[in-house]
Amino acid sequence: MNRHCIAAFFLALFVFGAMSQPCQAARDNAPAKQKQEKMKPLMQLDLRKLWKEAKSISREKVDTRAKRYMMLIYSSAERNELGITWNELEKTREDMLAEQQMELVLLGCRYIFNGAEAKNANLPVLLEENLSEALSKELKVSRRTVVLFNSKGKILKVADLDMLRDWQQCLKGSKEGTPTSDNKKQKPVSKLSKIVNKLIYQTKKRPNLNAENYVFLISHRTCGICCAEMPNVVREYENMRKDNRLEIILLAGFSPLDAKFYAETYQAPFPVCHGATPELGEQFAEMRQAAGKENMRISAPHAIFMTADGKLLQEGPAGQLIPQWETIIGEAK
Repeated sequence: MNRHCIAAFFLALFVFGAMSQPCQAARDNAPAKQKQEKMKPLMQLDLRKLWKEAKSISREKVDTRAKRYMMLIYSSAERNELGITWNELEKTREDMLAEQQMELVLLGCRYIFNGAEAKNANLPVLLEENLSEALSKELKVSRRTVVLFNSKGKILKVADLDMLRDWQQCLKGSKEGTPTSDNKKQKPVSKLSKIVNKLIYQTKKRPNLNAENYVFLISHRTCGICCAEMPNVVREYENMRKDNRLEIILLAGFSPLDAKFYAETYQAPFPVCHGATPELGEQFAEMRQAAGKENMRISAPHAIFMTADGKLLQEGPAGQLIPQWETIIGEAK
């Protein structure tokens, strides 16, 4: 089994853990509604708290007076795979501070930075082991990720090492305005749209609450097949919007930062979530039970087509189903 298949397998396990069976939250002591209210989109970080908790292990401390911050975050799986030299990092940080008063910070676990180069580096190197559980969760990624913040901790952009290497161009395209919803005046009109309206979206795009049908796309940045298929989904969505009867919602899995990364990498024009809420998990379980498909094989990327009243239309590999969206929703009439 190659790494893409492995990534797809774990993606399916992660996302469908709360979908293929009655929701785990229903068995917890705290009500699902109470738990859902605690969930928030990751739009901003408490930088003051972050700098206090994650003290630099290198000779350089974080410049807390910087106008912007660029953070390179490593996952625990990337030992000895920085993807960039220490000399290049130090030179980039020097240029950032001189030209834009922007600070460059590295974050990762101890065994990634367990060496003389990290301790002697001319830029701040932070250990995730020093973070509180809340901050550690917010900064979790599945792959090497670069995040751009303003001085107040607002997330301006999430990308890969290309953003770090071309940081001057990146600053020209970063926006600091307040995100607005193009559907903020809509009200839920169906059973499913009420659930959809309560999902936690990691991008400013909000779903069409008047849609007659919905397709939930389960896809992730570490899945090679998912990434190869995403441009096709984005192109097809342009045709869907003209019809205005079908809405796509991407469930990206693993972490909010991964969801943001995935959405920005492919310029996803549809709503993007980190994962499902307990209500949506229960709805999926009920829908699959009613359709007699409790043991449905999960693919990645995976697509679930549903009517607004919660009826299952089609479910299976997204690469096969998305191009057939007109036929699938036509069967709902």
